Amino acid sequence: MTPPPGTLVARLVSWTLIITTLEVWFTATIERLTAPNFVLSEVPAASLQGRSSIYQVGFGFTLATALPLLLGIYDGLPNGFRNTYVEAAVFMVAIYVLEFGSGMILNRWLKLQLWDYSYHMLPGTKIPFNLLGQISGYYAPGWYLAGLVLRPLNSAMDHLDPWLNETAVEFWREFTRRL
Repeated sequence: MTPPPGTLVARLVSWTLIITTLEVWFTATIERLTAPNFVLSEVPAASLQGRSSIYQVGFGFTLATALPLLLGIYDGLPNGFRNTYVEAAVFMVAIYVLEFGSGMILNRWLKLQLWDYSYHMLPGTKIPFNLLGQISGYYAPGWYLAGLVLRPLNSAMDHLDPWLNETAVEFWREFTRRL
């Protein structure tokens, strides 16, 4: 079920905040351990400083608009596919496809250089554990866990829709009043 237009903005903001928070946490911890040329390598690890970029808004928009549609399509699959662990694997692959496609457009075509995983190798070898530097095999467990929580988070958003919509409308009314 697609959310009503009034809640789309609120969902966009909510998903973008969730994704950005996870990205900053991830880069402050796991990426620091796996990246020899980590951007914040001069900052002490105990500070837990991470980073993100504006492209998270695009992922927030994708989740706000496409996730309810993808869940509807997935729910229409035969029962053999409809189990939590298979669903998590399907969403893990979908996340990889989204990340790879985004990387090819943003990093390769537009040359924004937002991320580069070409230094990710299989442990103890010089065998690449990445695809064209745009996706990394190291993130599979994280993307699988994300696949496990996307449905519950979307359900929580469904229950929050009336409140999110009301809050967004009130915010906009107050914002435009103060202009």
